[in-house]
Amino acid sequence: MISKGDIMTYDLVKDDKVFFSSYKGRYIIMDNLDEKYKPVIKERPEVFNTEYVYVTVVTKGTLHLKISGTELNVKENDFVVIMPCMKVEVKESRCKFFSMLTMTHIVNDIYEKIGLTDKVGLTCFCYHHYTLTPKHVSIIYNEYKRMKAEHLQNNKKRKEVCLRAMMAAYECQLFNFIDSYEENKRKRPQRQRELYNRFLRMLCLYYRRERSVQYYADRLEITPKYLSNLSMKFAGVSASNVIDQYVAYHVKRMLYTHDYNIKKVSEMFHFPSQSFFGRYFSRIVGMSPTSYVKINNRKAIIDE
Repeated sequence: MISKGDIMTYDLVKDDKVFFSSYKGRYIIMDNLDEKYKPVIKERPEVFNTEYVYVTVVTKGTLHLKISGTELNVKENDFVVIMPCMKVEVKESRCKFFSMLTMTHIVNDIYEKIGLTDKVGLTCFCYHHYTLTPKHVSIIYNEYKRMKAEHLQNNKKRKEVCLRAMMAAYECQLFNFIDSYEENKRKRPQRQRELYNRFLRMLCLYYRRERSVQYYADRLEITPKYLSNLSMKFAGVSASNVIDQYVAYHVKRMLYTHDYNIKKVSEMFHFPSQSFFGRYFSRIVGMSPTSYVKINNRKAIIDE
C-alpha cells in the first residue's frame, strides 16, 4: 500500500542497502546506520507526496533535498519533517540517517492527542527543519530502536496499538527539544514564490467551497495558465492537481476520524450530490469513500 510517488522506499532499499520495514503501509521505518562508512544516497527524481508525513534524522554527513523548489541541506544532528502535498527531490548525498513515514491521518490523530498540532503547524505544503544536540539525537535514536524492534516482531497481537504508542513517545521526545532551537532561516520568497504562497493561503480558506483554478486565479488577478505554471514550478503538478490533493487530504482526515458519515462529508464540502463526491474522491484517491473508510478509519484500526 505504498504509492509510487513515495521517496526513499523500495528503490533506495535495493540500491543503497537501507533497512526497510512497513506495517500495512501505514508505518514505515528505514535507516542505513549499520553501514561502516558514510554511505552514498543516490539521487532520486522529484515526486509529489500525498500520503505520508516524513521525519528524518541525519546522524552523520549531509542529506541534500529540494522541497518544492527550496534547496535544503539536512546536516549531522538535524531533523526534517516533511508534510503532505510537497514536491520532494533527493540529491546525491553522503550521510547516515534514520527515518519514519507515517500515513497523514494517523499523524493527525496522534498529534491532536498529545497536543502537538499547534506547535508543529500540522498542515500541507510545509516542512520543518531543526538542529538537535548529539545527546538529544541519542535519545531520539533510542526511541527509534524500540519501534524498529516492534516492526521486526511478526504476528504480534495489537501491534498497531503498540506502534502508535511508540510513535507518540517518539514525537513527544522529538518536539520537546524544539523550543530550545530556532528554525533554520530561509531566504525571503521571490515574487513568484510569494504569489504561489498566496494561492496556498487562499486554498486553506476556501477549499471546502471552491475547487476551480479560475476562482483562485481571479482572486490573485492572474490567468489560470499562469497559476498552473506557478504550481508546476513549486509543486511539480498543475494548480488543479494541487487543489484536488488538498481537498482529498482534508476529506481523508474526516473519513478517518469517522465523526461524519460519507453523506455528511459530501455536504460539508458542497458537492452537488453524494454520487458526484464519490466519483471525485475515487478519481483522486483511487478507491471509493466507502472502501477507504473500511481500510482507514480510527475505530477499525484500533479494533484490529
